[in-house]
Amino acid sequence: MRDAQRRLDAARVAADRKEALENEQIDIMTRDLNDANRRVTSLESELSRVTAELAEARASSQRGGLEDIAALGGLMKEKDEHIARLTEENRRLIETAAADAKKARARCDDLTAELNKKSHQVQQLEALLADQSDYEAIKRELRLLREIEFGEAATANEDSIARL
Repeated sequence: MRDAQRRLDAARVAADRKEALENEQIDIMTRDLNDANRRVTSLESELSRVTAELAEARASSQRGGLEDIAALGGLMKEKDEHIARLTEENRRLIETAAADAKKARARCDDLTAELNKKSHQVQQLEALLADQSDYEAIKRELRLLREIEFGEAATANEDSIARL
């Protein structure tokens, strides 16, 4: 009975440690996902700012003369390339964030399944412990009945058996 209790306690401790480790892993994945989302937001605001600068440059180029048009053409090309780079980086970050979120969901599902499995094992061990407790109670009752029926002879016989 004590052995079963120790195994039950050991299983609980192991399950608690594993759950703590898994929770820590989920926290790390969540932080990584939040960092990626912040980068996406930052890049989107940078993209908006650059787009606004480009629109302003286009508007001012219409007011300027021919010499300004050539300078603004180079600036526009540079800004367009910058926008293209930011758009591509934004797309990659969104894909990475989606993949990380998918991995985190899968990991959560795996951890939930494992937690359910461990809970089931704990329930089985508790049932085993209860069965052993019933066995001990029946053994005590049987010993009492033997003592009532046989008296001192039953006690002497049990002592002999215990010595073996």
